[in-house]
Amino acid sequence: MLEKLRKDQWRRLEVLCAKRKLSGPQCDELTHLYRQVAADLSLLQAEYGDNDTSAYLSNLLQMARSKMSGAPKLNFFELVSRFFLKDFPIAVWRERGWIIAATGLFLLVALVSGFHVYLNPDALLLTSSKDSLDRYANESFINYYSEHAASLFSTQVWTNNAWLAALMVALGLTGFVPVYILISNAAAVGRAGAVVSLYNSPEVFFSYILPHGILELSALFIAGGVGFSLFVKVLMPGRKTRLQALGDGGKQLLMVAFGLVFVLLNAGILEGYLTPSALPVWLKISIGTFCLLAWIVYFWFFGSRQAQLLAEDEHGYYQPTA
Repeated sequence: MLEKLRKDQWRRLEVLCAKRKLSGPQCDELTHLYRQVAADLSLLQAEYGDNDTSAYLSNLLQMARSKMSGAPKLNFFELVSRFFLKDFPIAVWRERGWIIAATGLFLLVALVSGFHVYLNPDALLLTSSKDSLDRYANESFINYYSEHAASLFSTQVWTNNAWLAALMVALGLTGFVPVYILISNAAAVGRAGAVVSLYNSPEVFFSYILPHGILELSALFIAGGVGFSLFVKVLMPGRKTRLQALGDGGKQLLMVAFGLVFVLLNAGILEGYLTPSALPVWLKISIGTFCLLAWIVYFWFFGSRQAQLLAEDEHGYYQPTA
């Protein structure tokens, strides 16, 4: 019965919500109809509970609220711009302390592992033969970057590293996974560097690692630092509840995980095309360093700028808990 009486008003509200711009009288009409439809919805739910009509009115009221609040509808270009100019850089910038800590942990473990193997070469022979170590340093390590087509190799490296970064971010709440991945990879890099240095030369190792590795490893440092930061935020939420800390940290992790796909795409292109190229070593390392510095400037400029803009808005808006 109510549907027959109010159907025209519901349709009118739907028409007003679909309009791109509303005049003054139309805005007043929209407000009046919104109140009436809200009352109709309460009546329907009290008498019949949830049904198709009440679901329709709920959606209609949601559309009307959006229209009255003036919430902007972002198109695809605006969403992409917002992500790259605001969401991604500020998510990384806020966790720069943890990222620096992850970098320090990786470098420390890699140096300790590398020097330990380099200073104890006889220990290597307990796990591998001299021929296999020589073959790795002079053939496998070098041919790894050129034995497949550059496009295929870049794609494979990109997907593998993106998966590893996503794993560190997604399982950051454990606190253990990001640290384990960083330490295990650091130990592997240190050992590889020692083997190549012993059975070939340090110059060969760094000439193949640095052009792409400084950017590739930096992306993993970001993933590890941001992932571990979620564990700390939930463990010590401060003025937030743990649920709030988990929600805010989870949104930030999603931003970082998606953004790192593009950083690692850059690193994958360098590894597939630049590292095995015939360019002079100094030029290859310079290009890799330039790419890393470009990303650092990007995070610093946009991240710090957005952090300053949001500092006042976020200050003091925490739910007090016992």
